[in-house]
Amino acid sequence: IMAATRISNGAVVQLKKISLSKHGNEFSIATHFSSKLLASEPQNHCIPVVEVIKIPKDESIVVLVFPNFLSLRDAKFETRDDIMEFLGQIFEGIQFLHKNNVAHRWCIPQGSKKCPNCVRREHRLMDICLRKYYLDNFEHSRRYDTANWLFRGYKYHKPCDPFAIDICYIGHMIKMEFIDRKRNVDFMLALVTDMVQENPAARPTIGEVVERFDHMRLNLKSAEILNAEELKYTIRRSWAPSIMAPSISTVPPHSI
Repeated sequence: IMAATRISNGAVVQLKKISLSKHGNEFSIATHFSSKLLASEPQNHCIPVVEVIKIPKDESIVVLVFPNFLSLRDAKFETRDDIMEFLGQIFEGIQFLHKNNVAHRWCIPQGSKKCPNCVRREHRLMDICLRKYYLDNFEHSRRYDTANWLFRGYKYHKPCDPFAIDICYIGHMIKMEFIDRKRNVDFMLALVTDMVQENPAARPTIGEVVERFDHMRLNLKSAEILNAEELKYTIRRSWAPSIMAPSISTVPPHSI
């Protein structure tokens, strides 16, 4: 991958050369999710392909053009809400892939990256930074039909569910990057434990993961609202002015 500048408008983009003979699946899946039919779907978190450049005299090579998104290597999750927003978008993106019968099969941290193989885009609105996270690198991804979705697993070389592989990879990522690093998401441990079970058939589907995750977020919001109300009540009581009844003397006035 390399950076480049469009001559027409000066926009910075990223270029990725792909060999169709070796990575034809990556090309077909990346362009499929960038089609007009799917690109506008809000659940689609696949990095968009804005152009495909064909190489003259070599039809086996193409260059994909992507917007210049930021890498997650330098992502800083300053609060628990940042982490939950990130995970919510990744779950949503994986669910969209699975609904379209595509397994990513490589959504894990790479090298020194602190997060999965995604990129983010930031929009500035006043002092609020709104981020959208994208899944990248479909080199290992495959599209399956309902009659042929098994493939040989990496560990046991036995047929297994490729969609369950995505669940396991994401579960390990959450454990290593957030739970083990004490990022205040221990309440997700039960879900993560289920996601990384050795038996792929025992792992939850992405739909079940999203349902349980959304329930956790709702409980967090409810707890935050309750805590905020309790804090306001405490502040009101601590700062309330003392109201004292006027003193009434029971001693008759002195005569002069």
